[in-house]
Parts: sequence; structure tokens; C-alpha cells
Amino acid sequence: MIPDMISSADLVRAPGKLFLAGEYAVLGGAPALVCAVEPWAVAWGSADRIQGIYPGAPAVADPSGWIDTSGFFAGGEKSGVGSSAAAAVLIAALANPDERRPDRLFQPAMEVHTEIKGSGGSGGDIAAILHGGCGLFARDGDDWTWEPVGFPADGWIGIIQAGHSADTSDWIRKFKALSGSSDLDNWQADTESIVHGFRTIADKDWSQQFQRACDLYFELTRLLSPDIFPESFMACRNIGESLGIGFKPSGAGGGDVGIFVGRGADRQRDLLAELRKAGMAARISVPTQHGLHWQCAAEQGAK
Repeated sequence: MIPDMISSADLVRAPGKLFLAGEYAVLGGAPALVCAVEPWAVAWGSADRIQGIYPGAPAVADPSGWIDTSGFFAGGEKSGVGSSAAAAVLIAALANPDERRPDRLFQPAMEVHTEIKGSGGSGGDIAAILHGGCGLFARDGDDWTWEPVGFPADGWIGIIQAGHSADTSDWIRKFKALSGSSDLDNWQADTESIVHGFRTIADKDWSQQFQRACDLYFELTRLLSPDIFPESFMACRNIGESLGIGFKPSGAGGGDVGIFVGRGADRQRDLLAELRKAGMAARISVPTQHGLHWQCAAEQGAK
């Protein structure tokens, strides 16, 4: 619900994100495959005021500013698709009202995200939210790139909630502690090769390419710890393997959320049926067409 006090104002809207592949390898400068997905966060008003009162609250409002990321929460828990990153992008956009270019808003959004979260991460989530769609993100120091890539026309993403928040920082520390080891170097090179392959992969080969990315993600169990993934995610992996549909956690640290990526309505129905048998459910999504954008409040209210 949009507060009456901003009924004639312009709103800024931003989607969530999912890491499809490469979320650890990106820490070493390799590309990650990231996409923007629903839900949408919305904001208006004073960036400074919102930034001061946002952390930990899905929706905040006062006469000078308003932000709503409540669509990213379910049962009081974060859904794991980037509520804080979306909020950071919105606050950066409000603080720079004359700037509409994603490349110019990336660094301000990273700075806000660092203030909200304590660390800014790789920035792949910020880039995907700014640009929308699906793309390859890479970062080397202050330099970063975003390269749009296609997603299968009949493709879909099945999103599974872990039911608890992942300790991202702990697993990233473990990952970085392995830096320079031959095992990690080999894993990094294999993952980078797979992610690069999404640049030119044909629709018919997308599922197989994603499955390779899933296998490499689960290889981290051997490198980091057997306890990196929640038990429900291991059950999801088994279901996916039985159907030939790739599954992996999305994000570092085991992920707050896991994803299946498949193609075709029949495969989607098969997956949902098997999940129901196991007492689980997936939300089906596809990458958004747009990222951050400005929208008149009247138009928002009409949707």
C-alpha cells in the first residue's frame, strides 16, 4: 500500500536477484551468472532519512521518505533474493535523482549496501538489480562489467526457501582461507569455464550447462565442509537428479534460497509434483525484463 503522502510522487522500483552460477568464483575475479527476479521493492523520498531507518525493517515510512521491501519477506523471514541489495539500489537512486545510468549508480549502491550489511560482497547482486534480466558480472577492484546473456525462452527457475538465514561471511572466510591451494585453483578454473560458457550456449543446452554448474557448486562440500548445505537442499538435489533438473543453492554460504533451473511446462509440473510428495514447494519465476526504474505513483497504484 502506497502512503497517501506520496500519491503524486515518482516512485523508484527495484527487483530482487538470484546467483545462478559462479557466486564463489566471482570473489577471485571470475564472472558470475546473475539474474534479476521478482518481487519488487519500492521507495520514495529522502535517501538519507530512509538509509537511517531502513536496516532490519521490511517497510518504513515518515513524512520525508518511504521504502517497502515487504515482498521479500515471508512469515517474518527474508526470502533470500536480495532485500538489502534492492534497498541499497533504491536509496542510491533517490540520493542521485538526476542519474539514471546503471554504471553510475553501481558504486553509490555498493556503499549503501556496505553500510546496511557491514560488507558489500562482490556486487553481482547490485549489478543484476540495476540492469535487470540475466547477465555475467565480473569485478576486478573498482572495475566491474555486466554482459547481458540470454535465458531460454521456455526456461524457468524454481525457488526453494532454506527456512533460515545462511552465514555467508563464515563460508566466504573458509573459501578465502583455501586461496592458493591446488584444489581451489582447479575448482576456480573449472567454474570459470562453465560460467563463460553461458555466453554462447544454445537454449537446448542450457539445462546441461546449468547442471555442470550445480555439480561444481556441490564440489565445495569436499573443499569447505560437509555441513555447508541444509538437509532440505540435499533432498532437493536428489529430486532434481531423479528428474534431470539441476539444483543448487543460490549465493555464497550455502544460500538462504535454492534454485532449480529447467525448461518446459512438463518438466515444471513433474518437479512441483515431486516436491509436493516431499512436503516442499517451489515458487516459479523467470528473470525480469527490467531492473531499476522510475515509475509514477499513479501508474503503480493502477497495477
